[in-house]
Amino acid sequence: MDVGGKMAAEYIERDAAKRIVDDIDTWASGWRDYTMSQLEAIPAADVREVVRCKDCKYNKTPDKFYAQCGFNYQLGSQDFFCRAGERRTNG
Repeated sequence: MDVGGKMAAEYIERDAAKRIVDDIDTWASGWRDYTMSQLEAIPAADVREVVRCKDCKYNKTPDKFYAQCGFNYQLGSQDFFCRAGERRTNG
């Protein structure tokens, strides 16, 4: 699963975990097989990167302590986010 950017580093990929487990010495093969089956059973996380209001192109007040949204016309915290957030590209 490629979630992109800095956020991807926060998640352990299943294949990376399996490589670590696979490197365990053969004396622990029963434990290794059990652990591999448990890793396979873990569902993949449904994650996506969010854009905070302070970085959003719809934020009309990026230099204030509050955010005034030009998309949904709400006032809120600069640390808030919503489904419509798009990263501001002009700095």
